[in-house]
Amino acid sequence: MRERFETAGTHYFLMGETAMGWDSGAGPDEGGNVENYGTISRYIGPDALDGQFDFVLYHSSALSFASDTPGRGMSHVDFWTRASQSHFPAGAIMTPYLGSHDTSRWLSVASDPGRAGNKWSNLPAAPTTTEAYDRMVVAFGWLMALPGAPLLYMGDEYGEFGGADPDNRHMLRFGSELSAFEVSQLARVSAMGRARAALPGLRSADYRPLLVTDDVWIVARGRGADLVIVALNRGAGAATLSVPVPVDVAADGRAFRDALGSAGSWSVARQSLDLSLPARSVRYLR
Repeated sequence: MRERFETAGTHYFLMGETAMGWDSGAGPDEGGNVENYGTISRYIGPDALDGQFDFVLYHSSALSFASDTPGRGMSHVDFWTRASQSHFPAGAIMTPYLGSHDTSRWLSVASDPGRAGNKWSNLPAAPTTTEAYDRMVVAFGWLMALPGAPLLYMGDEYGEFGGADPDNRHMLRFGSELSAFEVSQLARVSAMGRARAALPGLRSADYRPLLVTDDVWIVARGRGADLVIVALNRGAGAATLSVPVPVDVAADGRAFRDALGSAGSWSVARQSLDLSLPARSVRYLR
């Protein structure tokens, strides 16, 4: 590909799939994760792929938003998100994801975990409450704020349900075929996609945690005029926070508005930012 098709100056983004896993009992530099990172990295380079599916991040973190499993909160997610920034070759454009053609539908893992692994019978149905959709919005808020080239598996933008392959491959639905829950979900996920396209900070390599707890993940993405402060609350209750903002991130007096449309503005004062985050919410403060 490189030798045959790029001689005219056009670079073609090449992303690969080298399926690995995650060693939950080891750190990034221990046990099976050494092989996981190493094997994925082996195919990335100037004369190879630009990047690959980030299988380690999927297995460690992508499903952490689907439940309140102890030890799998936002501190855990942030740890493995930062590991992905340092364990692949320099310049690699990795592809994080919530779901794919090989995984059970994320929404059903969150709403009906007992049946989400089924593929032929006793299959999960669409949720009848908003909780799983809200959890998935927060997961997308994380995904769309990550460095690299995030992948959105067809149908996840409106919250397609389904079990394991092949039940994860329902026909794509549109317009009047969508439920009220799905129409709302599509609007929320589309807003995050538009924000990522419009804000260079969300696509940059700059990644700096400002405040991370079991339920809250607040990070600085980009810098200078491109700075975006990403604030997620995956908890079932509202969170009122005073977020430390070092002077090299933003000076006192700098004001922010939410690129996702929530009302109000926020300003840095005494090197902190006071935020009130509703339950299961996302803010992209620009």
